[in-house]
Amino acid sequence: MPTTLPWASPGGQHFYFVCPRRSLALATVLHNSESTSVTPPRPDDLTSLELKSRYVDVLQYFLNLPTTDPQLQKFNEQYTLEISLLLQRLPSLNLNRCYVSTSNILKAGKGLFSSRDISVNELITLFPADAVLFRPSENSEISSVIYPRASPSNYLTSDAARAYEIRASSIHSIVGDPELREDAAYLGHIANDASILTSGSDKSRLEYSELSVNNSNSYFEWIHEKCCMGLYAVKDIKKFEEVYVSYGEEYWVSRGGEEIRRIVKEGDLRKKKIKKKKEVKEGKGFRK
Repeated sequence: MPTTLPWASPGGQHFYFVCPRRSLALATVLHNSESTSVTPPRPDDLTSLELKSRYVDVLQYFLNLPTTDPQLQKFNEQYTLEISLLLQRLPSLNLNRCYVSTSNILKAGKGLFSSRDISVNELITLFPADAVLFRPSENSEISSVIYPRASPSNYLTSDAARAYEIRASSIHSIVGDPELREDAAYLGHIANDASILTSGSDKSRLEYSELSVNNSNSYFEWIHEKCCMGLYAVKDIKKFEEVYVSYGEEYWVSRGGEEIRRIVKEGDLRKKKIKKKKEVKEGKGFRK
């Protein structure tokens, strides 16, 4: 017989998805002639394709509603259906292939590790959106924040918490709460970059790019329509191997202070001038 799993919707309704019932044998440990039940390991068979299909179903449900339906009244230009789904940590997902431990990177604190072999392009975990930060434009300051829970702490907009932030678009980003790391399905924010950009010089930028890209074994990608961010394996990852992801130069520059931003800006302008001169010399460009 199949069993149904709940899928919480942003409109307060619950959807149910049918999946095969899986037998979970309870292990027993014999100790002093007494048997003690041990909680079985959490299932780990959720695929990216299956998760995407669930989001497609939920989005389609709301698209089929009449525009006057009360469930649609809560959405607006900023708080869209996709944002409401992004803010959810879905419970009891069968996604249990990584864990948190001390990083192999010196002074990096905690890191993300695989709990089994993971194949290239396989979904590892999800990046939680415990806060969505909005900006009027790409380089402007935060103008508003949406949280998934009532009475949130301002901690998630602090510099410390924003070390766990990634850009979702030019005007909004998502932050994962570093204190919430018990659910293996939502640990994408714990993965470290394999390198750090410490200077704005051309040499440092080149070194960072090479080390970060060459040593990363995962990448971020949307599951579907910016409803959920997934962390995928860019190459085969062995069991107990640390998971690294390249956050990109922009991530480090935005956190490096005015001096590093100034040096990077000057370096970029210098490269543009050199490129322009080369194009003019080769007849590919023209002077204005």
